[in-house]
Amino acid sequence: VRQASVSGRRVRHARLQSVVGGSAAELDAALREAVQHHILVVDGDVYAFRHALLREAVYGDLLPGERVRIHGCYARQMATENGRGVAAALAHHYTESSALPEALAASLAASDEAEELGAPAEALLHREKALKLWNVVPVDKRPSDVDESKLLRAASYLSGTAGQPERAVVYARAALAAAEGSDHSDAAAKSRLRLVQALCAADDPDDEAHGVAEQGWLSVADRPLSKTKVATLAAYANLQRHRDMPQARRL
Repeated sequence: VRQASVSGRRVRHARLQSVVGGSAAELDAALREAVQHHILVVDGDVYAFRHALLREAVYGDLLPGERVRIHGCYARQMATENGRGVAAALAHHYTESSALPEALAASLAASDEAEELGAPAEALLHREKALKLWNVVPVDKRPSDVDESKLLRAASYLSGTAGQPERAVVYARAALAAAEGSDHSDAAAKSRLRLVQALCAADDPDDEAHGVAEQGWLSVADRPLSKTKVATLAAYANLQRHRDMPQARRL
């Protein structure tokens, strides 16, 4: 019952058996007793706690080392699985078992999956978990295809998509600060563009939006043609419509 509580309210028989170990007969006997005492109920090949509060009480009674060990068992058992929701569950079990590099990678995968499914609020939640893990994971253990500025830009975009424009601005400003503190000039250009977009979505364009847009364009004007350069110029031109229409047309 303790090991089942680590899975959550429900757990499949095969998964519980792989985590518990031992003989199938011993597990069946223990499960039959738990069902007879109305702790667990059977739903197909799944066992569920009859009451959520009962599961929470059992989970809360676990010793710290016991909890870490069982979460680790679940993570190792699920690491070879695919399918919807696996990445999110892995992120949880890795975090609770103190496997932080693996938790970071799983949180990013869960965020991408939620975004693809059209769930920006859930994607933002996983992205924010990744941001919390970023600075506690050693540099050589972090994913090589992402940096802090990129993470913050994604969090800004997801905040806006999830209907939180003010939060999108906060993340965009943080992304720009992180990019300006790095050696990646392209990251700074992308972060300025994201900040302009967030500011425009949050309210009527103000002096900050115009200033960031102009600075963004000046920083990429002499660079070779790229998507970032075109998007930066388009954002700058769009803002100039409110102040100088002839210049907006030229841009």
